[in-house]
Amino acid sequence: MARVVGIGKQSFEKIIKENCFYVDKTGFIKEWWDNKDDVTLITRPRRFGKTLNMSMLKYFFEIGTDSALFDGLAISREKELCDRHMGKYPVIFLTFKDVKFNTWEETFSAVRDIFAKETQRHEELRTSDRCDEYDERKYARLAEGNVTEVELSSALADLSAMLHKHYGIAPVIIIDEYDTP
Repeated sequence: MARVVGIGKQSFEKIIKENCFYVDKTGFIKEWWDNKDDVTLITRPRRFGKTLNMSMLKYFFEIGTDSALFDGLAISREKELCDRHMGKYPVIFLTFKDVKFNTWEETFSAVRDIFAKETQRHEELRTSDRCDEYDERKYARLAEGNVTEVELSSALADLSAMLHKHYGIAPVIIIDEYDTP
């Protein structure tokens, strides 16, 4: 099958599965992991591949990932790293790329919806035996998109804490276009 140029594609999974040209940047995973940073800020010019790299990180670390996505890529030669970390973490992936509104109300609504969709993606928390009733109520409100400004201000910490309780390991948190709103 001939490779195609996936102009505008920002999903690592789609690029690999649709056999698009891909400049292998998976070596970044090892470099990043070896730095042992608690927080990493990736700043590059527009159209430099930041979102694609963040998508790559999501698919590498997320529990239940399809490890075949990385077959033949540089990171696959890092056997120990892959065995210890690929598919071993809950991942929170938020992108604020479409939050471009002129009013606080519209912006708040959009951010609330982003958190609702990401919370829904972690459906396993709804019935987790490791989360308590308080967590269940918070999960339901976040997933329904029915939170106040105050509740939304702690949504990332709340979702992170619930995932940590459920899996027994802290999640990898990836935030793209944080500066757009």
